[in-house]
Amino acid sequence: MVLCTTRRLMIRTYEDADAESVARVFGTDGVYRTTYAIPRDYTKKRAHWWIKYIRSTAKNRTGYEFGMFLLSTGEYIGNIGIVNISSLHNRGDITYLVDPAHWGKGYATEGGRVMLTLAFRDLKLKRLGGSCMSCNGASRRVMEKLGFSFEGTSRCELLKDGFYYDIDRLSILDSEYFSTDKFNG
Repeated sequence: MVLCTTRRLMIRTYEDADAESVARVFGTDGVYRTTYAIPRDYTKKRAHWWIKYIRSTAKNRTGYEFGMFLLSTGEYIGNIGIVNISSLHNRGDITYLVDPAHWGKGYATEGGRVMLTLAFRDLKLKRLGGSCMSCNGASRRVMEKLGFSFEGTSRCELLKDGFYYDIDRLSILDSEYFSTDKFNG
C-alpha cells in the first residue's frame, strides 16, 4: 500500500519481495556505522524477519515503518517511520535511514515531513521524539530541519564494537508542528 508520494519519493508499506533490497541497504557499512540498532551482517533472512516484525507493530499500532523508493526509478533507498508508539502517553519516535549512495540529497527530510503529518494529523500524537548517535551530525540536522528541538545528550549510552557512544535526543510537539507554516501547506 502506498502511503503517499512526494516530489521525489514513493513511500509505501514493505512487501516480501523488498527483502533483498532491504538487506542490501541495511547491510552497508555506512548504515552500520551511523545507527545503533542495525547489526553488521544484515542478511536477506533477517530482512524477511524484520518485514514480518514491522507488520506486527503496525497491527498492534506501536509502530509504522515504510520503504522510501525513488519515483524516477523505483529504487529502494531507505526506511522511514514512527516507532515506539505509546497510546497511553500519545508519543512515538521517528526513525529513518538512507542508503549511503543517496546521502546528502534531502531524502530523509522529505520522508520525515510525511512522518510528521502521520504523527500529528493522523495519529494525533502529542510528542514525537528522535535520537541519533552524537557523532552522526547529518542525522541530527535532519531532525532540526524538521523542527525538532535538542533536549540533551545521553553520555556513553551505546556500547558498539568496544567503544562507547553518546546519543543525542531531540523532539517536536504537536503545538510546534501546527504553529509552523512550512508544514501546513
